[in-house]
Parts: sequence; C-alpha cells; structure tokens
Amino acid sequence: MCERNEDVNRPMSVQEITAAIRALPDVDFQDVSRAVDEMEAERFDHALHQAAQSGKFDPWLKKVDADIDASRVKPLNVWR
Repeated sequence: MCERNEDVNRPMSVQEITAAIRALPDVDFQDVSRAVDEMEAERFDHALHQAAQSGKFDPWLKKVDADIDASRVKPLNVWR
C-alpha cells in the first residue's frame, strides 16, 4: 500500500494519488474510475455552461442564424 505523507494537511501529490490508485483492489479501482469519469463530465458541463454564459459561442451562433436565414441549411427531420 502507498505510504501516506505524514503531514495530513498537505494534499497528496499526483504521484502519491497514482500510486494509491494502482494499489487498489479491482472493485475499488472501478469505483474510483467511475467517480473520476463523473467528475470529468461535471467539469466539462460547467466549462460549457461558463463559455455559453460568457458569450464565447455568440459569433458561431450568429453565423448559424445567418446560414438558416439564407437557406444554406436543411432541417433535420429525424422524427418523420
């Protein structure tokens, strides 16, 4: 098992975390893997939301609107 740093108030380094994960039994590794996947998805969703709120996508959306107004796109009638 990975030795924990004696200073419990100091966050673990990436190397310490990696070593601790490598030492886990398979079932615990799978739990950690799922948790990290969920955290990654939450961070992505947050970043996407922040970008949308900040107007980062506005120029792209204006171009899309212009293409629609100019009939340069076709509707996706996927429910027909």
